[in-house]
Amino acid sequence: LYDIEQLGSENFSAKMLIESPHVAMMLPENPLSRRKKIRIEDLKQSNFISISPINTPSYSTAIDELCREHGFHPNIVYYTQNANSLSFNLVTSNDVFICDRFYKDYGNPGLKAVPIEGTKSGIVLGYRNNNSNEALKCFLMETSDYVLNNY
Repeated sequence: LYDIEQLGSENFSAKMLIESPHVAMMLPENPLSRRKKIRIEDLKQSNFISISPINTPSYSTAIDELCREHGFHPNIVYYTQNANSLSFNLVTSNDVFICDRFYKDYGNPGLKAVPIEGTKSGIVLGYRNNNSNEALKCFLMETSDYVLNNY
């Protein structure tokens, strides 16, 4: 979802397929890991691991905007080259990164994923507004039906 939000609605549209709140991913030793859910403000004192803005500017921008909307700048202590490396760089009990339940290591017993209240992420189908291809319309309809019946 954050990729489409960064592209802007003047050129692109998106159809939400599956929605999920953001989660803060952390080591089990993090004091926040004992909570059922947190607010983004609870991460003010956390050390953030982020994907490099050189490689994925939409992720960095989305995390920065999410934190700034809640009155703080994320304390980014380390940048990774890609999303797959985020979990490998959680080192201290104060380190976190933000993802959703579709992240590859979601459910890893060595990590804790704590939902963040009031946030929205998910899987979307994004497409250019000026795309009038009939195949796109059929694909959107079929995909929506599939998700509706299977999730």
